[in-house]
Amino acid sequence: SEFLRTYSPDIGSLKSDRYVFGAEELDSIGVAERVAHDDDLLILGPSGCGKTLLAKKIAIHCLELGYIPIFLQGKYFAGRLGESIEREAGLLGAPSATRLISAAKANGCSLVLILDGYNECTVADQLALTRSLAAAARRYRGRLIVSGQSDIVRPDLVDAKHVVVR
Repeated sequence: SEFLRTYSPDIGSLKSDRYVFGAEELDSIGVAERVAHDDDLLILGPSGCGKTLLAKKIAIHCLELGYIPIFLQGKYFAGRLGESIEREAGLLGAPSATRLISAAKANGCSLVLILDGYNECTVADQLALTRSLAAAARRYRGRLIVSGQSDIVRPDLVDAKHVVVR
């Protein structure tokens, strides 16, 4: 409920749009369904085009399907992804990230890690961020959504489909 209270007010300003997903064009729910059912995602587009709003819309859709979304911001990454996850878990009222992740696992819920603003992470930390995201997605057997203005460093480490926001 705290996730919805925090993130759902913003998505009202998401304009109806079509997003380039490989050779297809999908609406926001179509993109969200891909994430919910199998695909990690890299949302690409210029500043101010709606990448963050689309990421929030996908996160809320995944929440409605029983996933546990954890929304992180690239500008706060300082070498340790666990610290970012811990900060977000605390802001959402969880006693700790460990307890949140354990509760999700105990209830059969998968995680969706959303990293918004990859390009806002310092260039020096981007490789560590990419490696950390890939490791966390594997470790927690969760989905991964990353938004940014350009491709990630070492895209071979994250098997993500690209969605282009125009």
